[in-house]
Amino acid sequence: MNKFISYILLPLFLLGACSEPFLPEEGEDFFYVKRLNARFPVWVKGNLNSDVFLIIVHGGPGSTGTQYFHYGAFDPLQENYAVVYWEERASGFSQGNGQGGQAHLNAEETAKDLQSVVEVINHKYSPNSVFIMGHSWGGVLTTAFLGNVPERQDLVNGWILVDGGHNWSLGQELSVAWVKNKAQSFIDGNEPSRFNNDHWREVLEWYRDNPLGDWDNTSSMSWIRKHVVYVDDADGYFLPENRDEVNEKTFGENGLGLQNALGFYGAWAWFTNGNPPLWNSQKEITTDKMHNITIPTLIAWGRHDGILPVELAQDAYDRISTNDSNKSIIIYEQTAHSPMYEETIKFNRDVASFMEEYK
Repeated sequence: MNKFISYILLPLFLLGACSEPFLPEEGEDFFYVKRLNARFPVWVKGNLNSDVFLIIVHGGPGSTGTQYFHYGAFDPLQENYAVVYWEERASGFSQGNGQGGQAHLNAEETAKDLQSVVEVINHKYSPNSVFIMGHSWGGVLTTAFLGNVPERQDLVNGWILVDGGHNWSLGQELSVAWVKNKAQSFIDGNEPSRFNNDHWREVLEWYRDNPLGDWDNTSSMSWIRKHVVYVDDADGYFLPENRDEVNEKTFGENGLGLQNALGFYGAWAWFTNGNPPLWNSQKEITTDKMHNITIPTLIAWGRHDGILPVELAQDAYDRISTNDSNKSIIIYEQTAHSPMYEETIKFNRDVASFMEEYK
């Protein structure tokens, strides 16, 4: 079966990789960074003459960094800064089996991949300032990058944590409670839902039968798949009024073009044996190491996030050792999980202000 899927995916991948939406435009750069027999595509967009570079670390695990630039999530920033998008190990359009196979499918190895990307950017462009932004799963990776090896903080000027998974155990607990509270609210008629009450009763019954237990239980892919579907049903990823626009811009004909191929490829990676090791490696992210983080930090969170609820913003703030004067929290009131999509202008303005202060 895996061979059959690969035969289907390879021509789609090659066609997608050569399609216009993925090629660099005039004034942009595209190259690969290679580490441990894996190759990571890197797109550098925006103002390449800027002395300030922002590296985006995408979500997942198993998603893609291309979704951000096809949506135009950072177009306002690209007017004045260089923005770097790249594909992580076992994600998007990254290539190669990777030396060591699944032994290298973990958060720390991917943090080392990020280090390679940062070092290449510094060597190739010699910018005065480099910032890293970790969104969702990217928050796991940037936490590992900064906290596990404190010396890596010398490579960057600041960290932007966006609805990130820096504390996945607490995140799961909060997320389950969030879905259950939303389900009951829908049943009680306190807010509208896309689903009927029978659906939400089934959701509550499923959580009763599958309680949040030890990590080995809740990190199983079957549990995670079910939970993330219920988060989405409850509009925990995008608010109802934003859902159609986000889907159209990111996945529609005016978005990725061949996104269907990439989406199929990414979904296949998500649900096969590539990503359970990455999911499981989240338990290796010890939040205790966050006290090692001392660089300027902007913590940005959607008020209505269902997969990594807003309480995690304060948790991140409290755990890092950055001086209070150099760390801040911004909550986006009209956002669920992705402020760069749901409040694009305000989010870009806030990120620009942060980089201007610490460049």
